[in-house]
Amino acid sequence: MPPWDVLITADGAVWIENMCVAHFLNADILLDIFHAGDNVQTMLKNLFPRDEKQRDVYFNRLRGALLILQRKQLYLTEIQKIC
Repeated sequence: MPPWDVLITADGAVWIENMCVAHFLNADILLDIFHAGDNVQTMLKNLFPRDEKQRDVYFNRLRGALLILQRKQLYLTEIQKIC
């Protein structure tokens, strides 16, 4: 096992997670912001199928929240490594 801490950003595919766990047992795996955004877009299309303006409003708000959460996750990962 490598002597360093590993943070892997991936698209959420199970095969990638399995490969990461096989090679980096204690790695932290984080869903990348682009695929998270795709999931949000899909959800909003289902919620507001005819209202593109409403989807855009919510997407911009949620994208900002995703960016904040991603930064917080990175910080928490670093804090956990120190403690």
